[in-house]
Amino acid sequence: MKTIFFCICLLLYGAHHPAITQSLHIVATGDTKGYLFEENVEFGKSGGILERQAAINQLQSAYGRQNMLLFDTGDALGYYYLTTASHGRIVLDKMRDIGYDAMVVGNHEFDFGKDVLKAYVDDPSYPSILGANVLGADSLPYLQPYKIVEKAGLRVGIIGVTDPAITQSVLEEKMAGIIIADPSAAIRVYIDEVREQSDAIVLLTHLSEEENNDFAREFPEINVIIGKSSYIAPDRFSSVRVSDRFETFVFSVDKFGRNIPHITMEVQDRKIHDVQSVEVIELASETIYVDPAMQAAFEEEVELAYAEHCETAYGLGPSSSILKKNWMGNKDLRDYMMAMMLFKANAEIAVINDRFFDFDNYIANAVQTDTLTVRDFERIFWIENDIVTLRIKGEDILKIIKRSDESRTKYNDRFVHLKAVNSTGKTDGFNVHGRAVLADQFYTVVTSNFLANGGDGYNEFLRGTRKQEHFALTKDGWRQQAEGKLLPIRKTFIEYLIENKDRNIPRRFDHPVWFMTMRKIGFQAENKTKKNDALYKDYSINELQGEEKVAVSSSLDMKLTRWTRDLIIENYIKSEYGRIKLGNDPYRESDDNWSVESLVALPLIEQPIVSSVAVYPYAASKFQSEFTADQGPRKKDLYIHTGAAFSDFWNFSENRVGLVHLTRIEGNERRIGNFGVGVHSLFSNTRGNYGNFSEFEFIYFFTKAKKKKSVAEADSASSNTRSLRFNWSSLIAIERFKNFYFNPGVNFFAYKGYGRDKWAYSVALQFGLVFTAGWKFW
Repeated sequence: MKTIFFCICLLLYGAHHPAITQSLHIVATGDTKGYLFEENVEFGKSGGILERQAAINQLQSAYGRQNMLLFDTGDALGYYYLTTASHGRIVLDKMRDIGYDAMVVGNHEFDFGKDVLKAYVDDPSYPSILGANVLGADSLPYLQPYKIVEKAGLRVGIIGVTDPAITQSVLEEKMAGIIIADPSAAIRVYIDEVREQSDAIVLLTHLSEEENNDFAREFPEINVIIGKSSYIAPDRFSSVRVSDRFETFVFSVDKFGRNIPHITMEVQDRKIHDVQSVEVIELASETIYVDPAMQAAFEEEVELAYAEHCETAYGLGPSSSILKKNWMGNKDLRDYMMAMMLFKANAEIAVINDRFFDFDNYIANAVQTDTLTVRDFERIFWIENDIVTLRIKGEDILKIIKRSDESRTKYNDRFVHLKAVNSTGKTDGFNVHGRAVLADQFYTVVTSNFLANGGDGYNEFLRGTRKQEHFALTKDGWRQQAEGKLLPIRKTFIEYLIENKDRNIPRRFDHPVWFMTMRKIGFQAENKTKKNDALYKDYSINELQGEEKVAVSSSLDMKLTRWTRDLIIENYIKSEYGRIKLGNDPYRESDDNWSVESLVALPLIEQPIVSSVAVYPYAASKFQSEFTADQGPRKKDLYIHTGAAFSDFWNFSENRVGLVHLTRIEGNERRIGNFGVGVHSLFSNTRGNYGNFSEFEFIYFFTKAKKKKSVAEADSASSNTRSLRFNWSSLIAIERFKNFYFNPGVNFFAYKGYGRDKWAYSVALQFGLVFTAGWKFW
């Protein structure tokens, strides 16, 4: 009876008294990037870690440690230069002293390798490092997926998930065997397990506010979500209400530890009820007091460790001068660094992202000196990326350039910078080896592992082949080798400057490159019709000789090119060998012709004429030998050209206009002194598995050739050797399998001259199977 009376009294008491209300205080940081002290960084100042400790200590004294949760949303251990010496341990030591409950991993937690991170995870003195979607090679959790703590009378379950895209920013070797699974799937695995043990659930993420709002809608039982930094002010938050029963509050942090959000949650009946307030603590505020003795001791500890690191890494102290500054800016530093990358990797194109370093902002706020030191360069380079090389097709490079140009706005810094070997710098647009990027050509590109893994959305890098991250020092310099070592860009560049101290550091790296192109090798059939050939049958015009002709032949067309910034050398070898059928006769005898041509061009002294087209001088010689069974003796022609070459434009290449001198040897007769003008161009266009290739040549000889020696009389008409010839051939290439093509085509030849006023022409229909390939070496 007494028991029943007591229960009734409790019910009556609860009916007349409101639920007990408590406050749960949450303090969160994220994207601090390991900054230990107040410094100028990205349009503001970073927050010092001692100032952070002092501010949080004030909150703990005011509200009680037992009522406060301390979180970090990742990217806490790197990339600040002063954390390198300790592999981020100095940051974790301070986070432990401050009293952090948990953090989630970001990409910079892997900066020093997965094994270093795992050692921190396994150390119970450190804050819990969470990552529910971070799996090992066995697909089991590599990190702690969640944690349960008790604060303000609540059992709080804390789940951590990170962004799968962090793999783009971490060298593969440092995450070898690590899988970053889908965050939603990982939350789904643990949410019920955590709910059974908790009164409230907090989700820590290294993800954007938009993605966190999606989590709130998908998992309404989560009470609070705290994500990485965003463009939203840290005192702003969103509320996602799925029903009257569930409401989730979504917060973001401020980067570089500038401002710390202090969130006060209202707790009723062991449940999070609402947000009471969000206060932003400015760490640069004068109200944050740090004991000077503590500050001095901490700075000394950090400096001693850093000095030891510099001596070990470079053999120099942090204040050692390695480069005269003069009037250097961001562009100058990029030129120096990308030239170094081209040199070290023996590559053709270097690509870095604009946010790789901030020289101008640093120098503007630094002590003005005439030289830059080891410390200066370690501070200028914000990110410790490694050198990666890969082969990228020209069409993807053009897409990278286009994407970068579209991103180059005042509020978007996700654009890239490119530098190429042998770039003339005199034509509009980006050029390699003095020429525009060819869509179907592969180029060796050196970049950072961030971009190589598709960072900032540049997925074109993911289509690259022959990816190489390891290099070894050989007699020919650094070369890609599987058994070599990683080359961190920051460390490699500083070593490069030390090696070249007091020298004239080159802003560019040029080297000659040879291209060998098998433009065509294969078999073809040809049916040739002619008109007015009788007029010219005695005048050594191969295309117009004989009767209706059907030919079956094999052909070879090769090009060997040497490109430098100042010089282009092109060599062409063409040959054709086969059997012919004249009229109704059976196939008989052999028919062959071949030619060798060498051309030298000087792009160094090119001059722009319109838009992206430039003109520069060239000289060439060509030797051609022809024999056809239905003609007389073998003919030998020597052509000497000189004139103007034009840079590639639209789909036209090998564009030349110049004077021509022809010496012809036919049997024992030689003609000399035949001068004329010539025009040549090559058009190519590919779409998917189809391509069109057309070659155009026009020559007009305006002087008479003189006979040097003759063993046979020629008629009077032959003494007038003025002539005009036009040749156009076009074929369609249909790829059947890699590098093998069917190539139906047509060849048109027209001729007028030798004292004749009438035009003669021939039309040949062709069909064949050819193989094409290209090789590049230097």
